[in-house]
Amino acid sequence: MIPSFQTYAGPSSLQLFIGSLTIWFSYDTPVAYRVHGEALNVSRNEWAQTTGKHLNAIDGGSPDAKRLRVPHADLVAALELHLEDIDRALEGMRHEPLHRPTPGRPCALEVRGLRAVRGGLILRRSG
Repeated sequence: MIPSFQTYAGPSSLQLFIGSLTIWFSYDTPVAYRVHGEALNVSRNEWAQTTGKHLNAIDGGSPDAKRLRVPHADLVAALELHLEDIDRALEGMRHEPLHRPTPGRPCALEVRGLRAVRGGLILRRSG
């Protein structure tokens, strides 16, 4: 399972594909996710106009779509569970980590709240 990514609404947006999980970022913040075959989960707009445009690009921005959006904290908590599942699956596939964080040095992938660990991904709460 090799992650891949693309932009979806300009240079400050990122769509990350990890196995059956897709995560949409606005700048460096995860704002939506979908597990293959399940419903799209999109955060309410708790930021500025550009992130609102990103959210609309993800779910279409209709009044019905906006009613289905959830508080960002709830989205992150649910996303964290999916990322932990992926991390456990990768742990079972590998005997050696793909990346060992070095104290004082950033991880191979560092996005606010998201970092590479044991070749998988986990979400950590930002303080």
